[in-house]
Amino acid sequence: MAACPKCGYRLKLWHIRAECPKCGVNIPNHDWENRLEADSREAQAAYYRLHLKLSQMQFSLVGSRLRILRVPIGALALLSLLLPAGKILLALPFAQSEKSLGLLGTFSALFGSELSTATALFSSPAFGTAARQFAAALGCYLPCVLIPPATLALFILRYRHPQSRIAAALNFLAGALMLTSAFLLNACVAQLAPFGISGGTSFMVYITAALYFAAGIVDLLAARGKERPDFEAIAQEKSKFRHKK
Repeated sequence: MAACPKCGYRLKLWHIRAECPKCGVNIPNHDWENRLEADSREAQAAYYRLHLKLSQMQFSLVGSRLRILRVPIGALALLSLLLPAGKILLALPFAQSEKSLGLLGTFSALFGSELSTATALFSSPAFGTAARQFAAALGCYLPCVLIPPATLALFILRYRHPQSRIAAALNFLAGALMLTSAFLLNACVAQLAPFGISGGTSFMVYITAALYFAAGIVDLLAARGKERPDFEAIAQEKSKFRHKK
């Protein structure tokens, strides 16, 4: 049960009046000045913690020239995946079929018949090697699509660790996977050349890989940077300004 804040008298269920039955003090209004001041201090402390978190997050994302530079590089790397990365041409005596390779083509292969057909041909003596190379190329290409949003999530979630090199490692991994995917796809097409299939990757694959490597270098240099503002002073100044208003 509740107690009177002044005398400590234990209130009963039938004590429904605002005044304490023992000392007569108005319980809701007792010591309201000090309670209001405590609430004000608690609100200012919460506002300080919010600004501390926001200033650290802002520095983690765009706190220096290098951190600003990696934003357009990462965006260009992700947008370059939308452009055709190559093509496969099937030339038959009475028909021709051409398929563009890229982000849309990859998802079409994953959810269409290409991947299921390739996996069904794993044990084929004639097409088994090419089918495995095609599936491996898709497996290397898909993480390259997921790494840019993953690095952005890292910058937001690990804002207290701006010197972390995980994002740089992920971008280097994406560049290596992109080149590996191109190598496997070209090898797959070379295996199928006797069956009237030609094509291969385009220069966009190497541009995308170069963008990933550039993003990794920028991330590494940004993580090694010594600049680090006084987040506590910034948050304290902002919280004082808000408190004065």
